[in-house]
Amino acid sequence: MYSPYSDIQGHWAEGAITRWSKYNVVAGFGTEFKPDGVLTRAQMATILSNLLGLTKESAENPFKDVASDAWYKTYILRCYEAGIMSGDGVNANPESLVTRQEAMTMLCNALGITPVKNPDLSAFADGGSTAAWAAPYMAAMVKAGYVGGIGDGKLSPSGEMTRAASMAVLNNAVVQYINTEGEYTLTDQEGIILVASGGVILTGKT
Repeated sequence: MYSPYSDIQGHWAEGAITRWSKYNVVAGFGTEFKPDGVLTRAQMATILSNLLGLTKESAENPFKDVASDAWYKTYILRCYEAGIMSGDGVNANPESLVTRQEAMTMLCNALGITPVKNPDLSAFADGGSTAAWAAPYMAAMVKAGYVGGIGDGKLSPSGEMTRAASMAVLNNAVVQYINTEGEYTLTDQEGIILVASGGVILTGKT
């Protein structure tokens, strides 16, 4: 398998990282991807903005901690406009490390996955520690099979989301990704077919 980065050969998420890097959804750091590094909330917003091809920004900047000249301002405001990211009502906390429960909530919003009304995460030893606001989203991702535990029967909702894990979850969820115009045959697999481009003609069935 061709690997665009020098530090992902043989990594458990190599395939997912390679796939989404080719689509320019995520970028590395020169020749390295740093798969086991953690994501900030701003970086997560950037990935989701790229994934969906978002271009519309919120007319207002509701966040006190997102400066007008910050590199991530555009991505934060695009995700805010799209209903993917809401912050804490005052701040977006862009430079804070994104937790797994925050990431799952953002991914649900981005991919249009319906939250579970009565979430039950008791199958995981630490499922009860999931925040009440995040549990419906975390449960939806688990139910769909897009995310699992981290081993030892734990879900680690407050744990940090690694760069590799974020790509793996995307890979699990999106079975077909279309980001350029043209005619495509639908893949007949269970999962999300994500069209992030105009001028697309779909044929076949799924």
